[in-house]
Amino acid sequence: YYEADDIARLHRQLLGSGFFASVTINAEPVEGSLEVPVNVRLQPARRHQFRAGLGYSTDAGPRLTSGYANRRLNSAGHRLEADLVISPVDSEISTTYRWPHAGERLSWFEFYTGYQQRRTDTSESDKTTLGARWVRNRTERWLETPYVDVTYEESVVAGERDRSVLVIPGITWEAAVGRGLGRADSGWRASRDVRGCDDSVASDVTFGQVGAKGKYIRSLG
Repeated sequence: YYEADDIARLHRQLLGSGFFASVTINAEPVEGSLEVPVNVRLQPARRHQFRAGLGYSTDAGPRLTSGYANRRLNSAGHRLEADLVISPVDSEISTTYRWPHAGERLSWFEFYTGYQQRRTDTSESDKTTLGARWVRNRTERWLETPYVDVTYEESVVAGERDRSVLVIPGITWEAAVGRGLGRADSGWRASRDVRGCDDSVASDVTFGQVGAKGKYIRSLG
């Protein structure tokens, strides 16, 4: 039997992979046949992507952003991304290495690292982060991401210097309905995050944190 929902799902999965600039699927029934041939036409996305931006905020002043992504490092689908943000208050550089999980569809692993510097009139801080996460689809709608972050931070507040090391395991669940939510006429996005650390496991403090975010769009026209 023919299911139009399966064709739409295939289209979303291929386009959402990031490997293709356009996806065209033709599924035309053949008269006198119980089979429906499915033809998929793919246009590869550009291998190298560059981004640049310039902005201004009252908190941080002028801000320069730039980024680079290599969508196809090799035939196995590995990907590399790097981002840079420079401003008088906050500056940050980060890199992410991503590769698909061969055993599951819509699942991938990531290693990431970053360095963040913050300078204000009353404080200074330098933070280095190293982490790993596993992003996977638990259902057709929900994305689950267990992760571990390791951070080392040095700060100076009111002349007092402090150092901290945190090993933070956590897990995030996220779902979205409405393709291209930022430009859609309707849709929603929701996420939940649970994280924490313990001073008995290579951390300087103990804490637990639960967070949730949501966004809803509905056209009035």
